[in-house]
Amino acid sequence: EKEALLEFLTLSGILNTLQGISSPDEQIIFLTTNVIESIDPYLLRKGRVDDTVFVGPLQDPQIKEYLSRYIPEATSFITDGLVFNPILGCDLEDLYKTHHEEPEVLIHKLAERA
Repeated sequence: EKEALLEFLTLSGILNTLQGISSPDEQIIFLTTNVIESIDPYLLRKGRVDDTVFVGPLQDPQIKEYLSRYIPEATSFITDGLVFNPILGCDLEDLYKTHHEEPEVLIHKLAERA
């Protein structure tokens, strides 16, 4: 079963899915990567990928918005003047998963990141 999946995930298979005879009409497909340089240029050519967006580390206002949406009680532990250092979304999500029931610990972990 795993080998069958790997056979499907070839560059040719992906290209056929995006633009071949079985390509989906009127759909938006998101491709994500941490290393865009590792993506084959044939996959990223115009007509296949219409737009690219770099999503960098979250900044202080974005971190505070994330906290207010997902752990509103955590905002009560944010002191005046506290500015969080930038953090990757995946790292913030990992802290959330680990400490979502301990908002004070989560804020402390975010604040101690240098």
